[in-house]
Amino acid sequence: MYLEPGALVYAGSVHLSAVGRILEASGEVLPARVERNPEPFHVLNVLATYDCLDMEASKYRMAGTAVAEISDHVFKPDTIGDLSIFKTQVRQNVAIYTVADRGDPENEFYHQYHNAGLTGLAFEKVWSD
Repeated sequence: MYLEPGALVYAGSVHLSAVGRILEASGEVLPARVERNPEPFHVLNVLATYDCLDMEASKYRMAGTAVAEISDHVFKPDTIGDLSIFKTQVRQNVAIYTVADRGDPENEFYHQYHNAGLTGLAFEKVWSD
């Protein structure tokens, strides 16, 4: 599953929850405000980056020297670290990925997001082992 674009914006109330704890572990959380809205929000800049895509087995389209789109993801699961939100080295400016069902659901973003009843994100399953 992945989220696009390469940053995640969320309400201040989420920051204080279990979901916020997981987000904060995955990168740099920047507090922000909009002039006309007093409700604070946060921007997650995901810093957890793994070299976990098997580019020989994945199907993708190039734009010049950059990978423009991946249509069939194949991951190397042993190279995905402990954080459940991450970017790949191949598309680190675009896509945010999350893993699920790898261990403790209490520390997995996908499960905590749904358990908290949050809405607004669209998750797309891109690979399963």
